[in-house]
Amino acid sequence: MSSFKFTVELQQHTPLIHFQHDQAGATLRATEVKAKLDKFIFHNFEKFNLDPNLNSLRTIFNPDNKTASLYKLTVQPLFNPIKFLLASNLNPEQESALQRGNIKYLKGVPYFAMEEPIRNKLFEKTGRKIKRRPNDKEEREELKVKEGYEQLVPIWGVMAQPGESIILTITSFNSKVREVIQKAIHSFFLCTNFGTRQTKGFGSFSVIRPQSDQSVENLIEPFYQYRYVCLTQFNHNNFLEKLGKQFERIQDDYRIIKSGRPAQMKGGYRKAQTFLYGVQPNQDYRWDKRHFKLEINANKLKTEGGQLANLKTDGIHSAIYDQPGNNNWIDPQDFQYKYIRALLGLAEQYEFQTDKGFKNKYKVRVEGGEIERFPSPLIWKIINSKIYLIANPLPSAITNHSFEFTMSLGEKKDDPIQIQGLKTPENFDLGDFLEFVFLNSSEPVIGYDKI
Repeated sequence: MSSFKFTVELQQHTPLIHFQHDQAGATLRATEVKAKLDKFIFHNFEKFNLDPNLNSLRTIFNPDNKTASLYKLTVQPLFNPIKFLLASNLNPEQESALQRGNIKYLKGVPYFAMEEPIRNKLFEKTGRKIKRRPNDKEEREELKVKEGYEQLVPIWGVMAQPGESIILTITSFNSKVREVIQKAIHSFFLCTNFGTRQTKGFGSFSVIRPQSDQSVENLIEPFYQYRYVCLTQFNHNNFLEKLGKQFERIQDDYRIIKSGRPAQMKGGYRKAQTFLYGVQPNQDYRWDKRHFKLEINANKLKTEGGQLANLKTDGIHSAIYDQPGNNNWIDPQDFQYKYIRALLGLAEQYEFQTDKGFKNKYKVRVEGGEIERFPSPLIWKIINSKIYLIANPLPSAITNHSFEFTMSLGEKKDDPIQIQGLKTPENFDLGDFLEFVFLNSSEPVIGYDKI
């Protein structure tokens, strides 16, 4: 190989959500990798323990630098990439249809954008009745996957075959530029995911050759202040089943951390860690979900048929301020409500079930002013059998920020009702929150060690 080039071999750990999945050899896009690599090196230059004589090179990696780059990055296309259907939920009939069609899939993953095409476009009935189990009394419609299914679901996960490396080549006539990149490349791929839904573990890669003399934990440490690791052990030999279980773990743990787990879901009811953290004596504020329910209850709307829609208040959908099943709409004291869930990723809207059927849900939409988007600060990274959770302190712009909300019923979007706004907490220590989640909570998320 030319002395002006060097290559690295990457191992792919999780699917890349790829909008060009139908292209031959679809894999990492060199343009995305290079843009992120430049940014990573520029903002972390002093952390690479470089020779001081190389400090002048930092500006070369400035992402705002419009001059010609001093290096070129290429990614070798995959020979035969695996394509996955990514589904947040599948019923047994849908799974059977995919298996008969020899279509690889991951279910229970934290990716919801394809729910509608999977549910409404991908399958059709065969006309046969089947039983899920031999002893079942009820027969169900058998499904099959429609022809041309790859076009019916526009986005798929793409992954290298097990054991197949991805070859990345760096070319530069400047030996010092090559030296800087070689110093940064291992940490860069461990700290960065690619494609869509990066914070939830998709698009995870690591450098396997040349090997680093440092551990994964040591390579991550300088770049993320808060770091936790979970060792996953599943009784599955199939890598696809193992990967599915890891994503299910990420989705369930993140759900418990941010919003709680409903009683009807696998594993049963779990209070949200955001709720539990806020009600501590040293915090003393209540979370936004109770606030939204109070506002809806005070401003009930009518269905198109003229019926007043009440929030569901059974054991699953309680008014809750402390225990499930507590349907008291009156606060026992003057609670201080804060929009705490926004600190873990800003949602566009929240939905609440009513006693008037699934189509008549209340929707609370978020208006953030100058903050239109705030991704989750929690980054999940799957490396072989380990799940890493890494994060840095929150930016000051998201704390003590005012948000406005509107509510509507069903599919109506016209004339939404303005409801009382909320602020995010003024002081929120993300590191303290994560220690609470994994170590100090009365109902901790178990299995994670601080590193």
